Amino acid sequence: MIFVADLTLVWLTIRALRGAGTALIFDRYAYDALVQLRHQEACGEGFFRRWSRLIPRPDLAFLLRTGPEVAHKRRPEYTIEECASKAGLYTLMAERIGFCVVDAENEKRAREEVRGILAYAERNW
Repeated sequence: MIFVADLTLVWLTIRALRGAGTALIFDRYAYDALVQLRHQEACGEGFFRRWSRLIPRPDLAFLLRTGPEVAHKRRPEYTIEECASKAGLYTLMAERIGFCVVDAENEKRAREEVRGILAYAERNW
């Protein structure tokens, strides 16, 4: 229920500000909740697929993909196996929704890719 309520608030915010010349920046918002539900097996693949289609699609989004060891260092409350599982779910969602996926293992290349994404955003908005 919390996931649905959160998603409803996001939809209402987008609806209220659409066309108002306002840029909306979200940090993962509903995606995290959906990945967590799927990871904990609180929802099946059908639920995951349906709701990932209902989440508002951003005009521009990117996923910084790291190895499970890096993610574990950042979030030690999760095991390396949990980090690997969640990384797979985020990658799956990114492919379905059309995120740019940046491999953050090579820091120099990742920085260049993110600069390119931001330059694209500046040119087009």
